[in-house]
Amino acid sequence: MKFSVLLLYCFFLLKVNGVQVPLEVALMLRVSHIPGCIGLLDYFDLGNTIVLILERPETSQDLFDFISEKGALPESMAAKMFREVCETIHAVHKNGVTHRDIKDENLVVDLRTLQLKLIDFGSGDFLRDSLYTEFDGTRVYSPPEWVRLRRYHAKPAAVWSLGVLLYDMVVGDIPFESDYQIMSATPDFTRAKRKLSNEVKDLITRCLEYKASDRITLEEALSHPWLNPVVKDSLACALAATSTATPTIPVPTRRCCDSVHDASASSSEASSAASSCSRDSYATSMNLLSPAVYTHMCSRPSVVTANSLEDKEFI
Repeated sequence: MKFSVLLLYCFFLLKVNGVQVPLEVALMLRVSHIPGCIGLLDYFDLGNTIVLILERPETSQDLFDFISEKGALPESMAAKMFREVCETIHAVHKNGVTHRDIKDENLVVDLRTLQLKLIDFGSGDFLRDSLYTEFDGTRVYSPPEWVRLRRYHAKPAAVWSLGVLLYDMVVGDIPFESDYQIMSATPDFTRAKRKLSNEVKDLITRCLEYKASDRITLEEALSHPWLNPVVKDSLACALAATSTATPTIPVPTRRCCDSVHDASASSSEASSAASSCSRDSYATSMNLLSPAVYTHMCSRPSVVTANSLEDKEFI
C-alpha cells in the first residue's frame, strides 16, 4: 500500500477533543471521509513536528503535470473531472471547511481511474459566512475582491478558483497571470487550440464574474447544462445565438504558480496557524497498520470583524 508522509513544523496548535493539533490536521479530520479528499490515515506528534500519514493512489500524478504532459483535456474528460471537483468542494463546505487554494497542483489524478483527490489543506480554515481578511493561497487563482479590497467571502472565492481551474483544463493554461488580468475578469477563449463548446465557455464565464454576487453558485454550477448532458442540448441554441467574440488579453505562459503570502492588518487564529507551519513531504510505499478512527471534532469559534467597506457592492 502506498502512502505519503507530510511533516508539519508547528508552533501554533488547536485543541481538538482534548488533543493539541495544527489547524491543517483539524480541517482534515473533518473532511478526510469525503471520497474526493485525500484521506488522513494517521498522525503523530513528535514534539515540534507533526507527522501526517496520507493515502496515495498506486499510480498518480498531480493535475498540473497531467495537463502539462497531455495538453488541454477533451471536454468529456474535463466535465467528468470538474464535476468531481465541484462535488468535493461542495461536500467540504457542508462539513464546515473552506480549502482556499483550489488549483491543479492540489488535485491528484489516479492514472488508472482518472478520479481526483483534493490535497493540501494548509491554506484552509473553518467555513463561516463573514468576510475573510487573510489569504494564503495562490495569487493567480484569487478573485478580484481579494486583489482589490483584501477581503472576500469563501464560497464565491471558491467558485472563482473553480472557473480558473476549468479554463486551465480545457485550454491548457490558466487565464490570468497578473493582477490586471484578474481585475479584467475576461477569459480569452481564442487561446484554445481546439474549438470549445458554448456551454463550457458559458460556465467558465459565469464562474469568473467580476462581482462576487454575480457569480454562479456551486449548486448552480453542478446543475449547469455542460455538466448535465441530458439538458445540454436545450440551451445550446440560445447560447449560440448570444455568443460574441471575446477580447484578447495578454497571454500568460504555463508555469508553476507560487503561493503568495499577503500580510493582513487583521490576523486570526487561522492565519497564525498557516504562517507558523513550514512544510516538507516525501512519498514512500509500505504496509500500514490499521488507521486510527477519528470521530466528532468540536468546532472552533472563528470571527473576523471587517473594516467598513468602501465598495460594498463589489463583494
